[in-house]
Amino acid sequence: MNKITYVLFLTLTFFYSQTYAQGSGNALSLNGSNTDITIAHNSNLVDENTLSYELWFNPSSFGGYKQMIGKSVHGGGTSRAQMGIWLGGSQLNARVVRTGGGRLNLTGSGVQLNRWNHVAAVYGDGFFKLYLNGQEIASSVSTASLVTNTDPLKIGCDFGRCGGDGLNYTFDGVIDEVRVWKKALSETEVRENMCKKLVGNEVDLGGYWRLDEGSGSIVVDATSNSADGTFSTSPPSWLVSGAPIGDSSDFFYNTPISSSDSFIHSSTAGDTFTVSNVTDSPDGIHIYSVDSSPNTDNGIIPLGINAHYYGVFVANSTSAEYTVEYDYSDNPSFLNLVSVIDESDLVLNKREKNDEIAWLNTNGSQNISNKTISTLDISRQEYYLGYSKYIFNVNGDWETVGNWSNNDLPPVNADVLIAANADILSNQNITNIDVNSGVTINVTTGINLNIQGDLENNGSITGDGEVVLNGTSAQAISGGGSFENLRLNNTTTVDFNDASDLFGVLYVDQGTLNTNGNLSLRCNFGTPPKTAQIGPVGGAIVGDVTVEQCYPARRAFRFLSSSVTTSTSIKENWQEGASSYTDNPNPGYGTHITGVSPGSANAIEGQDGNNGFDYSPSGNASMFTFDNATPSWDRVTNTNGVLTAGEAYRLFLRGDRSIDITLNESPPTATRLSATGVLAIGAQTETNLSNTANAFNFIGNPYQAQVNVNSLVTGSTNISSAEYYVWDPTLGGSPTPGLSGGRGAYVTVNLPSGTNSFSPSGTNKGSNANQFLQPMQAAFVRTNTDAPASVTFQEAMKAVNEIQTDVKSNSVQEYINIQLFNAEAFSQGSTPSDGLRINFDKSFSILTEDDSPKLGNLDENLARVEGNAFSAIERRPLPEATEELLLFINQYRRESYVMKFDVTDNLNIEVFIKDSYLETLTEITSSENTYSFAIESSIPESVASDRFSLVFEPVSLSTGNEDLVNLSLYPNPTKGNFSISGIDSGQDTEVKIYNLIGQQVYTAKSSGQSTLEITDFNGTTGVYLVKLNTNQGEKTFKLIKD
Repeated sequence: MNKITYVLFLTLTFFYSQTYAQGSGNALSLNGSNTDITIAHNSNLVDENTLSYELWFNPSSFGGYKQMIGKSVHGGGTSRAQMGIWLGGSQLNARVVRTGGGRLNLTGSGVQLNRWNHVAAVYGDGFFKLYLNGQEIASSVSTASLVTNTDPLKIGCDFGRCGGDGLNYTFDGVIDEVRVWKKALSETEVRENMCKKLVGNEVDLGGYWRLDEGSGSIVVDATSNSADGTFSTSPPSWLVSGAPIGDSSDFFYNTPISSSDSFIHSSTAGDTFTVSNVTDSPDGIHIYSVDSSPNTDNGIIPLGINAHYYGVFVANSTSAEYTVEYDYSDNPSFLNLVSVIDESDLVLNKREKNDEIAWLNTNGSQNISNKTISTLDISRQEYYLGYSKYIFNVNGDWETVGNWSNNDLPPVNADVLIAANADILSNQNITNIDVNSGVTINVTTGINLNIQGDLENNGSITGDGEVVLNGTSAQAISGGGSFENLRLNNTTTVDFNDASDLFGVLYVDQGTLNTNGNLSLRCNFGTPPKTAQIGPVGGAIVGDVTVEQCYPARRAFRFLSSSVTTSTSIKENWQEGASSYTDNPNPGYGTHITGVSPGSANAIEGQDGNNGFDYSPSGNASMFTFDNATPSWDRVTNTNGVLTAGEAYRLFLRGDRSIDITLNESPPTATRLSATGVLAIGAQTETNLSNTANAFNFIGNPYQAQVNVNSLVTGSTNISSAEYYVWDPTLGGSPTPGLSGGRGAYVTVNLPSGTNSFSPSGTNKGSNANQFLQPMQAAFVRTNTDAPASVTFQEAMKAVNEIQTDVKSNSVQEYINIQLFNAEAFSQGSTPSDGLRINFDKSFSILTEDDSPKLGNLDENLARVEGNAFSAIERRPLPEATEELLLFINQYRRESYVMKFDVTDNLNIEVFIKDSYLETLTEITSSENTYSFAIESSIPESVASDRFSLVFEPVSLSTGNEDLVNLSLYPNPTKGNFSISGIDSGQDTEVKIYNLIGQQVYTAKSSGQSTLEITDFNGTTGVYLVKLNTNQGEKTFKLIKD
């Protein structure tokens, strides 16, 4: 037989006056003894000429008469009347009672116990027919009218035969979806309606009992005919129905159904459901759909986008096999979903019927290209396309139901996909978790995200809580994302399969961590700066790890050590494997290590790379070790050797490899030193120490963790527990490139308190050195007596939860903050229209690359402008005398404005606001910190975007020449005349006076006078610079003219 394809289009019917449960909803169970439902006589339930009964039933036992529906067809009432359907043993029977013609019985085929069947008895149009599962199984010709009476209609027995009179025709089993029609249903109508719920307003529908109430003792008629039923004295039991009923249905019957036939059900959602390859030649196939999520999600993870599922009912076959195919290629909701999930994780689930508690994975065959999932099945089943993981797809709290795609929280040990930013505020226990790219999970303080299975992290997991891998079998971490805190508590193994970054603390409580070279412990320049650490290790860590430490911009020595033993050279790690001294292969990482020509002789560029060193003009060494026995500093002879965990170095850091090493004046830059190798874990002992009393020993921290030095020195041999010594590169004031000073100092840390003599005082900063030795830091300890000494680091000494110190050169920042108010807002204490911040530090570049660009407002804009660059936050070196910084203001919306200034006290320079339109300079002080101005829109200069600028003047105008120290200007302020005294006799002098815009407004010369009188200066009120030049030098005074 040729293959026939039947395309069945789903028609959705909406009826809003009634609600009912998903699928077949609920049903009633009768005990076969004394349970039934009575429906009082109702004219809409009887008819003399045409009548149809239909229902779903599931028998629990056979024996005698087991009537499912009828109206005294067995003579128990006032008279035999109308129609009835019952089981006689396993045989299906039906009867009508006719006027003048007596009883007419039909006997059909047998049914099986504990299986759902649909039955319909139809009288009219000259026939009496009996249908089982949509197939006619018995019929008889009849044209007589039916007997009517006023006896009640019974569901579950025959009136008068419900056990009360000694005869018991009560049905034993479950009944659902009972309907009475005042018409003779056609075969097509029987098949069309049997697997779907009705609305209740269909033409000629006399009574309709869905039996979905689920509780109570009344069954409601879903039509408008009010034929409600009531329970008998011994009520039936409510239970979940297993009948194959949906909200819509399509069918196909053929004689016989061929394995080459294919039945396609197309839903309005866009997906299609196909049944094909049917065996056993059943009478018919029904495909129905339920337009809501399943009534149970046991074993499935419903998708919020998929609020429908399908069912297949095979008519009159218990062994037919068939293939189903779920095609979602035209469902836009699924197409959107697979753009954010792993499509291979879609799962086609099944259960036999609606009352099954658990769904099972069909393990169907998926074709991602065609976007189909297919499976071979048997008899009847229901199918739901779900996901193997719960999907978090709305930013917010993990425990907010609406943030999950299926509007349901994942149960304990579920699989989850995180496709939106999630906050975890309470402990969670899951099996497998996927984190999408660009997504952040924030695990709050004290909270654990416990994972029994695998973790694929393509995003970021942040927060002070912990991600805990505590499975009982091997676990894997993949995806290449980042973590804050990670704890491994698995007695077997955990593997990093993809490159991953850690910024907090890694704990390995037990088991083995296999890094596979994919773990990097990162640092950052936050406040305070910190680097990732390894907590006390109770298991093992196998494989290479990349570690790094951050060093803020400061041209100074550091005391360093490595926390890994590398298989590659110092050059390949701390110099980033650069090919030449100008090579910067990884910007922001590495440094120059010099020493090509130690001593007084200058180096030449041709020596670059000798012994692994970078060229520098002096050729001087920048990396040293310390011989504890001598004691003496020894330059490192090459950088071709490996790094060893715990080996201590003194290294001069100029910055990263972007600086110009040929210029001592090059501003320092922040950098990170990185190394890849095997971590030091377990006890680490250093015995190469001096045996001489009070000798100093240079030791390095072998751990990628802070270490409590109190525990270290008390747990070591012959080491003083009173103090230890660190080098703090932040001490010595602000360094000036090219000049000596400001390169750091030793700090003696008092133990056990952790205090030091560099405590901050007033506005002066001190040292943060304390009792905790930092990761990748070296220090000195002192030998107690003339005896062997040793230092032993142990895992228990790690102090990973302490705040890390900033002995790695945090620079002090000064700033000017400017806010622009309209005058009304300022007077009312309201908010500014815009603001600008200028941060000053010697480590900042004069270029705009450090700055934060300005985004334009709809109204007023205030910014720093440098060429075509507009900045909202500018970062620049400390200001210099007479330096002018141009401001940018545009889009004035009012006539009057106020600028408010906040200037750090220790900026050590006077600040003026210059108004080019009014040609004024106004000094900004802590008490006089506002400038008010008005604009006139008709005057271009008044609203010019470059009207304002900042001008700087040093507090001390002296050159520092001792020969000029006795010079003085008096009176100051002055109304006009003034004099300069203290000039050595015989000196030629010249006086020049400038306004603060830089214009020369006066000049005079004299010779041989010890006091110079100025009587003809007629400048306007304001501030001026008076420059006096003599044979001995130059001195500048600030003059205030009243």
